[in-house]
Amino acid sequence: MQQYIAAATAAELDGIELWLGHLEMAVEHGHSREEIADQLKKANLTVPAIATYARFDAKIEGLARDSDVDSDLAIIHEAASWATALGSERVRTFAGQRPSQEYAPEERVLIATGLQLAAEICATHQVKLAVEIHNHTMADRAHSLQEMLEMSGHPAIELIYDPFNLYVDQVDRLSILESYYERIGHVHFKNYTWNRENWSASIPTSILAGDCDHLEIVDALERLGYKGSISLEYFGERSVELAAHSAQEIEAYLIQSRGPHAAKDQ
Repeated sequence: MQQYIAAATAAELDGIELWLGHLEMAVEHGHSREEIADQLKKANLTVPAIATYARFDAKIEGLARDSDVDSDLAIIHEAASWATALGSERVRTFAGQRPSQEYAPEERVLIATGLQLAAEICATHQVKLAVEIHNHTMADRAHSLQEMLEMSGHPAIELIYDPFNLYVDQVDRLSILESYYERIGHVHFKNYTWNRENWSASIPTSILAGDCDHLEIVDALERLGYKGSISLEYFGERSVELAAHSAQEIEAYLIQSRGPHAAKDQ
């Protein structure tokens, strides 16, 4: 855990979104929740979200068995307890793992029911369940997002807005942001030089160097009055470098376009 805290500090970030798996590994290596919370406090790092890979859909042929949903609910329970311990406001989850148009009506009900139960668990811990807007999930299009929110119907459910995920599916990013802004509690930024024929060959870049225009998103978030966190979501060997560079790019843009105090207020 100390290596992630050190990396976030080196990149001059204000917080660190933590994956539940990393937290569980830290405990396996003898670190308590109290110790981790103290390390984060000493580093002056907030935790905007505890990330999970719960999905609430079929993992075997046909519909998901009760044990699949039960397993995901157990993950959410564990993540929610960590969120409480570390002062985080939310637990990240997904709504399935296939494009929304591929889900049969009964599968949509299953996902929505799982999200509702997960939100109830989070509510008992006084945190929110945050569904990430992501390609290849039930939360990949405006109509499926709306259906998911209506079917799950729990006030503790919010959204994580990731414009690059929408870019991949060629969905109008600004329209989604404006239409669902009241449900958005957290934001993810990442960027790539994207290879549509072979996604695995895409090259990660800093926020302002890739194919997805993030400046229009920064402008829209400011116009809408967004005061939450933005997680710089990168993976691999260059993740710290790209996160640090991205934070510098955004800060420089805000200073240049809106004055020296704008970046600190964002």
